[in-house]
Amino acid sequence: MKIFCSILLFFMCLTVNAQVPTSADASSLHFLGIPMNLPLDAFVDSLHIRGFKDGATLLPELRNENVTYLSGRYQKVNSNIALHTTSTQQIDTLRVYLLNVNNPILSYKIHNHFYRTQYGEPIFDNFYDVKLVDREPKLQLAADPFITTFRLTGGIMQMELRYDARLHDYLYTLLFLPTANAQPVLSPEDDSVIEW
Repeated sequence: MKIFCSILLFFMCLTVNAQVPTSADASSLHFLGIPMNLPLDAFVDSLHIRGFKDGATLLPELRNENVTYLSGRYQKVNSNIALHTTSTQQIDTLRVYLLNVNNPILSYKIHNHFYRTQYGEPIFDNFYDVKLVDREPKLQLAADPFITTFRLTGGIMQMELRYDARLHDYLYTLLFLPTANAQPVLSPEDDSVIEW
């Protein structure tokens, strides 16, 4: 009788546990293992646990008042994170600014290969050979940045490397778009996407 009661209790607990909703939806895009379908405060708290601090060291030209900024290390590189949210405080986009990357062109090539092995072929790829003479890479990447986009479970991840003449530096970013929340900025003339 004890065994029967124990088995019955086990199955009741299993049934109750299976019915408890979880906020970590398996179909959600994840960043550092954190589901991006969490409300902003819960997501930021999870980043704090992983060592990120409030604020960022971005230049004023890149800052926006309506964005939550954090700083920390992403893939062992000092980084700033910009979190854009919807009106309901769901994460709309997450942009990682990789700071002080040694040899950004080679780094982009390595990341491109790594993400291809992890996520498969990109849905968009504008990675090309640059002429590594004098100022050529800067001029090329200022006019035509590297952009590679991958489809992930629950969203899209896009890598970008460009040269910003205002900053006199390369700008290396990763953009995470949870498709359930992402709201692109549309052109007023023809409804085409002008930015995420």
